[in-house]
Amino acid sequence: NLDLGSNLFTGELPSSLATLRNMELLVLAGNQLSGDLNDVFSESSQVNSNLNLVTLDVSGNGFTGTLPNLLFNSTALTAFVAAKNCFFGTLSTEAKNLRVLDLSGLKSGDSCTSNFHFLGLNFYRVSTVDGSIPPCLFEMPELASLYLSGNGMRSELTYIVDDSKL
Repeated sequence: NLDLGSNLFTGELPSSLATLRNMELLVLAGNQLSGDLNDVFSESSQVNSNLNLVTLDVSGNGFTGTLPNLLFNSTALTAFVAAKNCFFGTLSTEAKNLRVLDLSGLKSGDSCTSNFHFLGLNFYRVSTVDGSIPPCLFEMPELASLYLSGNGMRSELTYIVDDSKL
């Protein structure tokens, strides 16, 4: 396990982090890190399918780019905390074992400066979200905790639970 949270680390993550195959917990929260996580957790990086990371907390940084599919395709990952960053793109629906997903305060990281589109929602610089919660988030079979607070969502709650799956 590696906990580097609440320090003053800056810059991008070294790709060598992904080679620590026995690491189950990686906490990088509360730093001033930046860059694209795909540069560390991607098929082309040094990481392979033996990734055993169970919990990844990158909250409170300035990460950009899309969320790495390799992480969500891992059967080991059960908790991903990415609050207060600048991610965009889509979330892999392959996250079958994910139990905790925290996407609170998306676009509220200090380095976020432009509008972006994420999970079918439109985010604006004023940290509001135009759109409803994507149904795909509720289709993750193991998901027990979903955090979307602080996104300033503006729409009707049209879809929360499919009664047929209860």
